[in-house]
Amino acid sequence: MIATNTRQEQTPHYNFHPAPQFQSLERSPAARCILIAEHRDEVFARLAHDLGAVGCVVFRATRAEEIPSVYAYSEASLAICNSQLPDASGWLTATKLRMFRANANVWLYAPHRSDRDAAWSKLSGVERILYYGGDLFCLAEQVRENTMRFNLSRRRSTIPCWHRAGRPFHWEKT
Repeated sequence: MIATNTRQEQTPHYNFHPAPQFQSLERSPAARCILIAEHRDEVFARLAHDLGAVGCVVFRATRAEEIPSVYAYSEASLAICNSQLPDASGWLTATKLRMFRANANVWLYAPHRSDRDAAWSKLSGVERILYYGGDLFCLAEQVRENTMRFNLSRRRSTIPCWHRAGRPFHWEKT
C-alpha cells in the first residue's frame, strides 16, 4: 500500500501568473462602486434602487465612523453623504474621509441651502452639494442624474513617474 497525502491531492493548483485581462475602467466593478452614508432606511432604499438601475454597486454606512472602513473595503469611486448624520455633520465626515484618502470624491446632500456651505465645502473638500428641499424623489432624481454625468472612471491611482533615464524617481498621485 502506498501512502499518499490526501490533503495535497485535494488542493487546487493556482496559477500565479494569470493572463492579463484588459478591461476599461468604466466597465470594471470598482469604477461603478458608490458609498452612501445614510442612516434612514427609506432614503437609502430609494437611492440604492435608482443607482442600481443605472448599473452602480451601492455600499452603505449608517454612522460616520463606518465611512472610512466601508470606503476602503468597497474601493468606491464616490461617496455620497447625508449632511445631517446623527453622530457627525457631513462636513466633519467629508474631512475625515479626505484625511483617510486624499483623492476621495465626496458629495453631500442637504435639505436646505445655508450661507456657510461654500466656505465649508472648500475647507472640507466636498466636490458637490445637492439640495433637495426635503423631497425624497427630488433627491433620488438629482443623485441619479449627477452620478450618470459624473465620470466614474476618473479613478486616481498611485503609479510611478519615470525619469528620462528610465528609472522611477518619485511616486506621484495621478
